[in-house]
Amino acid sequence: MVEKKNFFSGFRKLRKFFTRYKILITGLIFVIIFAIVDLIFLDHSYISHEIHQIIIRIAIFSIIITLVVVLQYVSTQRIKSEEKYRLITENANDLISVINEKFEIEFYNEIAYQKLLGYSSSETIGKSLLDFINPQDLDRVVNLLKLCFKIGKAEDEIRVKGKSGEYYWFEVNGKSFIDTDAKKKGIIVARNIDEKKKAEQNLRDSEEKFAKVFHASPNILAITRMQDGICLLYTS
Repeated sequence: MVEKKNFFSGFRKLRKFFTRYKILITGLIFVIIFAIVDLIFLDHSYISHEIHQIIIRIAIFSIIITLVVVLQYVSTQRIKSEEKYRLITENANDLISVINEKFEIEFYNEIAYQKLLGYSSSETIGKSLLDFINPQDLDRVVNLLKLCFKIGKAEDEIRVKGKSGEYYWFEVNGKSFIDTDAKKKGIIVARNIDEKKKAEQNLRDSEEKFAKVFHASPNILAITRMQDGICLLYTS
C-alpha cells in the first residue's frame, strides 16, 4: 500500500514537472529526433554542411539547457522539502537531534532545546550528545546509540542535563539513516517524561511510608476490599 502511494506521488510530481516545462521538453524531443534522422543520412546530400552543424549545435545546446532545468527543479524541490521538515522540527515539542557516528550533534530543533533544557546553538552544535547525559546513564546511552547505528533503531528512558545543571527524564527513540552524502546518521527524538517519573517516584515513596506506618503500628490494623470485605493485609 505504501509503495503504491509512493508510486502515484512520484508520478504526480513527474507529471507536474513535464507540465511546467512541456515547451522546452517538446522542443528538445523535436531537435533530437531531427538530429537522429539527420545522422541516418550520412551523406547529408539534402542539406548543406553549415545547416547540419547548426542542427547538431542546437541539439547539444537543448540537451544542456534541459539538464540545467532538471537539476534546478530537483534542487528547488529539495530546498522546499528541507524547509518543510525544518519548519516541522522547529515547532515540535520534543527534542530532535541529528548525530553522526561519533555521537556529535549536527542538527537540533533550537526552540525545543531552549524551552526544555535552556541551551543555545553554540552550546549544542558540534558537541557530543554524551556531554548532556547523566553519568549514571552514560554506559547505557553509549550502548543505546551503538545499537541504533547497528540495527537501525533503539529506545530507552534516560536523564538529560539542562543548562541549570538539573537532570530531566526523557523517553528516547533513535533511528539511523543514510544522508545525501551517503553517510550514516542517527536521528534522536526525546520526549520529556519528567513529571511522569516524579509522580511514579512520589507514589513509591507514599507506599513505602504507608507500609512503614502500617507495620509499625501497635494496634491491630487490617485492609479489606470494599466490594466483598475480604481482608487483603493485616498486622498481628
